[in-house]
Amino acid sequence: MDADSFLKQNAPRPRSAMADYWEDIKKLRAAGCTLEQVRSFLAANGVTVSVAAISKYIKRREAEGDTIAKAETPATAETPVERQKEAAPEPASSTTEKPAKPGKFEKKQSKTFGHSAKSDGINDLLK
Repeated sequence: MDADSFLKQNAPRPRSAMADYWEDIKKLRAAGCTLEQVRSFLAANGVTVSVAAISKYIKRREAEGDTIAKAETPATAETPVERQKEAAPEPASSTTEKPAKPGKFEKKQSKTFGHSAKSDGINDLLK
């Protein structure tokens, strides 16, 4: 069997359209771009793919050993939690709840939804 016959029987897997942009994808992801932003970049370059396809492609390339370097976070950067704590106003304590007495439990009333006050449905069937 020669190579031409072999190729006819075992056609190689087509190359992904994203392969030409792998270095750009790595650069965008390392800079912190989302998969949606990567999709927009590829679309601007004539490559129409879904976010899921990009994610799958990146995972496959990383599994092959071609990893994406993560961007370094400056040491002075605040964490998102710290920013949220600063931005969130303190809740006003307008309701005062009685503290529960030790050993005593308050029974909470269950909420009923979709029942009429006139008919209980099941009880009507059982009568």
